[in-house]
Amino acid sequence: MFVGPTTHFSASSEVVKSFSISAETCKVWNFDSDQVAYYHSHSATKDEMEKAAAIDAIFEIDLCWAHSSFHPNITKDAPYIGHPEEFYTILEEKFPADNVSLDEFRSFVAEHPSMRVLIDIKDVTVFPYLEELINEIGPERCIVHAFIKDWTIIPQDTVTSQKVMAK
Repeated sequence: MFVGPTTHFSASSEVVKSFSISAETCKVWNFDSDQVAYYHSHSATKDEMEKAAAIDAIFEIDLCWAHSSFHPNITKDAPYIGHPEEFYTILEEKFPADNVSLDEFRSFVAEHPSMRVLIDIKDVTVFPYLEELINEIGPERCIVHAFIKDWTIIPQDTVTSQKVMAK
């Protein structure tokens, strides 16, 4: 049961002093008597993974599918860690140069057996790969979530509430 507000590491925190982790990147929730640290950024670098592992945080990755080879480090028709390719191709955002590959990520997680992972599904195409990844990491160490509004197909003759559809 959630019993407290979301809190952030404060500027005086030893974690922040040791690892320079920002409040935007790492959040702490209080559940009953336990605290849960959650680490999320717009990339997945080895440095970020090491920081998350050092504070026993849940580390979030964005799992996507490459429909093209839009970057030299990305293989077409394969999963990758990052935003949807449109973020990089249409919006012209730079793909993080030091982002780890999925193989590097899987190796790191294997070397850190207490690390927990939140997998944010960014493309429905990753589902066949997802089960393999979860089984490799360990289902007890994984949380999966997705924003599925864009994946929902509503028949044309269906009446929906605009309030519900806006969420």
